[in-house]
Amino acid sequence: MEVAITMGMKTKHLIPITITCVVAAATSFAQLPPPPSAPVGGTEQIAGTVSMYLLNPRGEVDGLLLADGTQVKFPPHMSADLTRTVRPGDRITAQGVREASPVFTAFTITNATNGQSVNEVRPTQPPPPDLRGVIQGAVLDNGTIVRIAPHASEQFMSIFQTGAAISARGYGTQNEFGRCFQPTEIGAAGQR
Repeated sequence: MEVAITMGMKTKHLIPITITCVVAAATSFAQLPPPPSAPVGGTEQIAGTVSMYLLNPRGEVDGLLLADGTQVKFPPHMSADLTRTVRPGDRITAQGVREASPVFTAFTITNATNGQSVNEVRPTQPPPPDLRGVIQGAVLDNGTIVRIAPHASEQFMSIFQTGAAISARGYGTQNEFGRCFQPTEIGAAGQR
């Protein structure tokens, strides 16, 4: 699907990239929280209210944006289980690793209202160093998510500023979880 954004859309949130490697094969499933296990170094728990799902250009939910601006990231293979368990407006808790602010990579996400959880096999070691601070895209003021490739991040740092008006055209998807695309053309409003 080609998506054209040419109105004076403004960026609402920036999406930093985090690259993580899961050593073990990962599975996800909805269930009650597992008994506590030995935590991976640096794990912590956060809580918040889900503002919206974060999508990748293939339409898979690979994150949650909380009302306080925290981005809770998880692998897209957990998408179906998570969207059955957690919806925008729900209060959640998440256990995982804090990456570059405001990104949090979750291993367990629990809906605080109904107690259901989605779990991923935890890595046996902390995630490797990532590209902290690299901008991966933006959430526009109309809720559309614009994702750019990590190698193009530096080129667009001046365009992706909170509140900046941008113009973009590209390919992506729109489904019941939202709208996301990867631009083939992008620039400041009126300069694409």
